[in-house]
Amino acid sequence: MKLRIRKNPERNPPAKMFARKGMQMTDSRENISLIKDTAKAGEYLGMKLIYLEAGSGALSPINKEIISAVKEFVDLPLIVGGGIKSKEAFDQAIEAGANMVVIGIKILQQARNTY
Repeated sequence: MKLRIRKNPERNPPAKMFARKGMQMTDSRENISLIKDTAKAGEYLGMKLIYLEAGSGALSPINKEIISAVKEFVDLPLIVGGGIKSKEAFDQAIEAGANMVVIGIKILQQARNTY
């Protein structure tokens, strides 16, 4: 069975890329093995870091299981971004193993309103 990733940004925004297995479509966030293998390929190709991106304005951030699985699988700094809209989401990404977290305007607006 072949695995094909569709990367047509006009038809599928980056946060909604899908992996096709036969006739069944699955969200690529569910395929932790594919995510880990892609990160490892980047390491083998000489990349200096891994950036897990949920997409600008994503409804939810990269989940902690993915972050910790990738962190354990590669020996590179791990940056996580997209969908980080609260301090709790920020803390979860750090606790799961992210070395850096990219935040957006939502978390800054919350901080301004809090303090």
